Amino acid sequence: MKRFEVTLKKINELYETIQDPMNRHLCILHHKRVLERVKNKSDNELLYVAAFLHDCGLYLGLPGKHALSGSKFARSFLSDLHLYSEEEIEKIVDLIALHSEKEKVHYPEAELLKQADISAHSLSDL
Repeated sequence: MKRFEVTLKKINELYETIQDPMNRHLCILHHKRVLERVKNKSDNELLYVAAFLHDCGLYLGLPGKHALSGSKFARSFLSDLHLYSEEEIEKIVDLIALHSEKEKVHYPEAELLKQADISAHSLSDL
């Protein structure tokens, strides 16, 4: 199994621990929608991982601003997997931390994640 597939499996296992069934469903659906939008524009595996973890702080109920609490959680979660280098983890963590700064312009991958997140929240394609 490729490392992204292993990572996705572990993230799905994590999201299955969300107690509230509606929150769990919304979490998985939203992250899948963001991942789908990112995959349509990029072949960057690290961006895929960030797409599927970007709102973990929100859906896991972590304290503080969800982008920052989620990025801290993602650092620990990804380190425990032993699949990514420190440099790769830092890139993923950075993408997660920046995704809520919609008013600021960052580097292309960060902007793509932001746009995918906004698009996934759109009701127009329900």
